[in-house]
Amino acid sequence: DQVEACLLGQARAWELLVRRYANLVYSVARRYRLNDDDAADVFQFYGQSHVISDMNVLNKVPTTAGAFTGTGILCEAKTNMAFVDNVKFNNLTFINFDKVIHLRVDPVLDAMIQTDPNAMAWINANYFFQITAQNFKYGIYCEGLGSVPRDIGGNMFTQCQFQGEPTTKAKVYCGGAYNTFHL
Repeated sequence: DQVEACLLGQARAWELLVRRYANLVYSVARRYRLNDDDAADVFQFYGQSHVISDMNVLNKVPTTAGAFTGTGILCEAKTNMAFVDNVKFNNLTFINFDKVIHLRVDPVLDAMIQTDPNAMAWINANYFFQITAQNFKYGIYCEGLGSVPRDIGGNMFTQCQFQGEPTTKAKVYCGGAYNTFHL
């Protein structure tokens, strides 16, 4: 089934599903009386997808127990209206890192909101599937807030396995709300 293949992180299945229902998504947006530009924005968001998959990443072994360094994957939203969303992290293994996967909304937005009340950035609708990590300080680290201007929410974590050490601070840290965990 195509939906099951999408849930397993298969990028090609997602691409086919998006193409199959493209006209339907666009017509629903138009039915709600969105103008052509706004309907196109809805459709653009619907079709947006990025995949990082099938990697094994081994960092150097620390010389001091628990002194892990480096970040396996870093994705940042650093400017006004920047975002990290709809990224599918699939079938990834990491060993010996300070942070395995770090998604971050830059705190500079806290100062920016003082001069521009509409300033915002977010990390949402990302999918973490079959992530394996051992020997780390932080597993998946989503840095931000549970609300605008630095929103982290709507992320899904499924079938992740973490082997923590005595020096591990967090297997999953998510500084936001409305995330789903099936670890």
